[in-house]
Amino acid sequence: MFRYADRTDQLLMLVGTLAALANGVSQPLMTVIFGDMIDAFGGATGDNVLHRVNKAVLNFVYLGIGTAVVSFLRKSMRRLCQLLHICSHH
Repeated sequence: MFRYADRTDQLLMLVGTLAALANGVSQPLMTVIFGDMIDAFGGATGDNVLHRVNKAVLNFVYLGIGTAVVSFLRKSMRRLCQLLHICSHH
């Protein structure tokens, strides 16, 4: 596969691979953030609980946005590489 790939194909595959790695890291990060949220309920009092839970929820939102972006990159880079290969041979 790499023998016939030009520089553009290699770049797209590299970006897609890095995005796939980042996508895989999102699952363990989600458990860490969830643990932080559970800790917020157990170890804080009053307004401190609300602040810590809000921070954990925002981290979930940021993780969700980041996961969506890298998932899109992972899939679109592979598809773009396939389309460039098909278009270059016609």
